[in-house]
Amino acid sequence: MKRLSIAALALTALLGTSLPAQADSFKTKRCMNMGNALDAPREGDWGHTLDAASFKAVADAGFDTVRIPVRWSAHTGGAPDYKINERFFARVTEVINYALSNNLQVILNIHHFEELNKDPEGNRAKFIALWDQIAPRYKDLPSSVYFEVINEPNDNFKGDIMREIVTEGFHKIRESNPTRMIMMGGDDWSGIKSLPSIPAISDPNQIYTFHYYDPFKFTHQKAGWTDLKNSGKVNWGSSADKAELKAAAAYAKQVQRETGIPLFLGEIGAYEKAPYRDVVNYTRETREAFEDAGISWCVWNFAATFPFYDKDRRAWDENKLAALGLTPNGAAPKVAKPKTTQSPFEGQSLDDAFNSLRRTIGRDGELIMAPFADQLGSYGRVKLKSVKDAGVPDGTALEARISRKGKNPWDAGISGPIPGEIKKGDTLVMSYYAKTVKGDGVIANAGMQLNKEPYTAIATEPATVGPQWQQFYISGIAERDYDGGGAGYSIQLAGAKQTIRFGPVFILNLGPNAGSVRLP
Repeated sequence: MKRLSIAALALTALLGTSLPAQADSFKTKRCMNMGNALDAPREGDWGHTLDAASFKAVADAGFDTVRIPVRWSAHTGGAPDYKINERFFARVTEVINYALSNNLQVILNIHHFEELNKDPEGNRAKFIALWDQIAPRYKDLPSSVYFEVINEPNDNFKGDIMREIVTEGFHKIRESNPTRMIMMGGDDWSGIKSLPSIPAISDPNQIYTFHYYDPFKFTHQKAGWTDLKNSGKVNWGSSADKAELKAAAAYAKQVQRETGIPLFLGEIGAYEKAPYRDVVNYTRETREAFEDAGISWCVWNFAATFPFYDKDRRAWDENKLAALGLTPNGAAPKVAKPKTTQSPFEGQSLDDAFNSLRRTIGRDGELIMAPFADQLGSYGRVKLKSVKDAGVPDGTALEARISRKGKNPWDAGISGPIPGEIKKGDTLVMSYYAKTVKGDGVIANAGMQLNKEPYTAIATEPATVGPQWQQFYISGIAERDYDGGGAGYSIQLAGAKQTIRFGPVFILNLGPNAGSVRLP
């Protein structure tokens, strides 16, 4: 097995400051945008009004989620309260209920806040005031309702000012919705290349979103609101087109793997004036490319522009629907490889995992112990074996079997010395990967401690391990000096008869000025 030195790991470039998320509560796979309605200046201005039958048609066709774009900014009073019109609030609630009554998940956003894009600072208070009303209003809705902080930041709403304001909106939502999944996109219209511009927020329940309309000259040809309104015919399907798509999907997969945060393709589609056959092929191949990369998607749009559904005939465009692997009667999607049980760490190298941990912490530190799973030690009545497991970084795990529950939970477990020196006041972080193979998955305590009696703890945490790979984090501040090997790691396993697999164990020393660290 290839080994990386501690020095090589420590020199790996820091790629960002985002937080790996717990993706198991984000269930969206096939989503339809219900646009050109509540996101118009007034519903109906763009020739489309939402009704209950439309949501039933979406659910019957096999979609599991709807994205509801809303232009809240056009329905408020003046400063300083910017109170949202109650009639409009009630209408949005009615539409959300259309979706929930059809067992559809919902993505609710702030859409077309053009004033914010032109003058971010001048409209900052209004933006925060919107979420200060929307989030509490819907705080009791089920967890299948997700919030998207803002749609497609663009124009002057970019860079640091965008990240600052979006972060403020994110935390405003958290005041009333502490665990709801929240989506954020990058600047420059949230295109796929903007993913690095998304603000880095330490929160386990976040989703990164992006939109894919590449190549733009194809997807928006002859669109009257763009510079392409007088363009000629543009086809899609060349080898260069497909290479561009393949590279985009590979990049999205890489970002999702390296950050540990689920990615969501929030908009994809092609304008109805593009060559019809090419639109169908583009829809199918783009959907398949991102599905194969493990990315769920949301097509634009149900009706009006980029339509999949003819609202006058109350009928689907069956060719475009088939390109999504669906039929009007709800055939299962044609996904070659199901992604629902794929480990979020699958394919990660030790370098990937190390960088992900540093992004989680939000700062750098010294790696003071080799992280390799098959080099972990043990004590007590525990049987160990090294196994291959693609779901964990480095692809190697240490399987620990406890054949009989101990008299005390600390009677057997994983342990060993920490080679690096530790000084009083140093902040330490320990992170380990685990999954249950058999039994209850009980870890009575895991953490860092004096490596001899009385085994005084530096920091410990209990854990319950499930059947899917999880990453666990522990942090604390040393209250004394430890020479190399004077401190140790310990994971207590004798609390149950069980078999648990462990991946790499990272221990970082952040030094004396880091203070306490907030971890998932």
